[in-house]
Amino acid sequence: MDSKNGRNLSIACMLLIICLISAIDLFLAIWLIDPSNELTLRLTEKNPVIVKMALITGDWSVVIPCKIFGTLLSVMTIIMIYRKNKKKGFFVCLGVFMFQILLLLYLVFG
Repeated sequence: MDSKNGRNLSIACMLLIICLISAIDLFLAIWLIDPSNELTLRLTEKNPVIVKMALITGDWSVVIPCKIFGTLLSVMTIIMIYRKNKKKGFFVCLGVFMFQILLLLYLVFG
């Protein structure tokens, strides 16, 4: 495998893992947090924007699409950066990937 294919494969794998961790985060939020219980919501959800949206609506009807849209927007932005400049795109993807890994560690052990 040449370096171009290897780089493309590593980007694809990192993007897939980013999406999977985001899906796990969303699943756990839906499963564990009652958005109508303000105290539980504020103690468990660390994203203040998500907390505010859930408190306004009282359910996950706005939060779920926003979280999905945010993930998709991030992935599409990374792909656009990668297409323009492979090196910058790789490092941007690597940074987001590392933060997602830290999020997963927090969700599992946190």
